[in-house]
Amino acid sequence: MKDRNMEIYAMTARELCPESLTERMALLAASGLNGILLREKDLPEAEYVKLARSGAAVCRRRGIDFGIHSRPAVARRLDLAWLHLSWTGFLALAAQKRTEMGEFARVGVSVHSVAEAARAAAWGADYLLAGHVFPTASKPGRAGRGVDFLRTVSGAAAAPVYAIGGLEADNIGAVAASGVRGVFLMSSLMRAAAPGEQIAALKAKATESEAGQ
Repeated sequence: MKDRNMEIYAMTARELCPESLTERMALLAASGLNGILLREKDLPEAEYVKLARSGAAVCRRRGIDFGIHSRPAVARRLDLAWLHLSWTGFLALAAQKRTEMGEFARVGVSVHSVAEAARAAAWGADYLLAGHVFPTASKPGRAGRGVDFLRTVSGAAAAPVYAIGGLEADNIGAVAASGVRGVFLMSSLMRAAAPGEQIAALKAKATESEAGQ
């Protein structure tokens, strides 16, 4: 990530928010993020679409990106350019000869191994989301894959790599030095009372790490 600003995105998890997700997305959109990815896989489509409309509107007003997770039909319906896929979702799309990938300006894929990263990049993913890097409450009892994993994926994949999982100020420097383009945060940004301060602190730590290289 040398000579680039740290990119920071929020991935939503409404059950962690102290307020409604609509209110949380408005707060996050004003906090210095690069964008928000709407996850919420368990929601019925009608409820998901309602949240997507409000999230897209607030992000548009703030001039940041808004993405749809795992629901290409919703992204198409709302004319949204950013689609993120799970690894299994990506495989399903690839089996359809990638007919839907060309409909979106930005398609990202979650990967959990170097082999997955190489395959996703070869099949045209615009970016890779690698993790989980450190232990995280969203995946209890499962060890993180570590910074060496990030470094290997970033060195091997012909697509920008982003990190996710257990990221905080104490470890963001090592993540920034691994070669990733940026990070996605979920739990911490869903709960943060002052997300703007958290994001500023992460960017400062990442910059400090790069300056020391």
